[in-house]
Amino acid sequence: MKSKVGRHISTTGQLAFSSFDPFAPDDLGDDQDRAFKLGVKGKLGKFAYGTGYSAIGKEFRSLKEKDDDEKNLEKMQLWGSWQLGRLGVRTALIEENSNIHDDPKRPHMTERGSRVSLSYQFLDWPSLGYTLSYQDSSRSSSQEPSGYSPYEGTETSVDGSLYVSANKWKASLDSYWVTSDDLSDAEDYRIVGHGLSGSYYPRENLSFWASVSAADEYYDSDQSHTQSRWVALTVDKALARNRVHFSGYASYYTDTNRSWSLDTEGFYTEAGILWALGTRKEKTKGIKLFLSYNLYTDNIYPDSDSNELAAWIVYKFNYDQRSFHRSLYSRLFEELD
Repeated sequence: MKSKVGRHISTTGQLAFSSFDPFAPDDLGDDQDRAFKLGVKGKLGKFAYGTGYSAIGKEFRSLKEKDDDEKNLEKMQLWGSWQLGRLGVRTALIEENSNIHDDPKRPHMTERGSRVSLSYQFLDWPSLGYTLSYQDSSRSSSQEPSGYSPYEGTETSVDGSLYVSANKWKASLDSYWVTSDDLSDAEDYRIVGHGLSGSYYPRENLSFWASVSAADEYYDSDQSHTQSRWVALTVDKALARNRVHFSGYASYYTDTNRSWSLDTEGFYTEAGILWALGTRKEKTKGIKLFLSYNLYTDNIYPDSDSNELAAWIVYKFNYDQRSFHRSLYSRLFEELD
């Protein structure tokens, strides 16, 4: 849902529900199955400002959500940005609260911090630019379950991105560095990561996207080292005047840490079709059908291996200029022989 308040202020909002059982509508009203987002932004000359809030339930299922760290999480942000010719400056105050739905096996974590970003565009065509960001935040835990020690520390991160784009393609090279300082010196760590991604549009109704990334995590408490590698590919094809879309997605990742007896790999693939309904202006109208397959392999503990086949049905529609989005998730098989 989008609306304007005066000439320079606008608001956006999203509300979505999901359920493992499409035939149990009462479950859709549970906060744990809900995703809520609200934003307000405005502009005064070259200065833009805004605030945002989001809360994702721990049981909410989204088509593109592969990481459980994005669930059971509440985020708040207050930001301002300035555009000075080719140079852009953005500052933000951020707060995140995890485990908002009281999982008894996890502690509550609160993170508060500030972020400063600089961007500079070197060329207009092909578009070539660079962004650099710095964030400093404090983290603390509360309501720790049995077996968890209280945590209090700071985290500093620096990330940069070099991007280039032309008429039919775009690419970016990303790097980031994160360091944590635990006041008890028990869980200090460093993370260094790099990624390369790109998109190609040979025709208006056909697109490809690919990504390769690597991350190395270093933990001072036990002198261990975790290596993570990930590759992904997406293909989208539109037919019938862009009213029917076929899409496919596949990813493969590995996580290795010999000190922790960790050696796992996973493969995820997804194929779907979208039928657009209504007029071109009613972009939220449509029905999506997706099939996905998830394979997890533990090379050290084979009993932990798993594979899953699932089906998705998603539909959207407009009513009285307000959009309503419900996702229905149906698990076909938990374990495939």
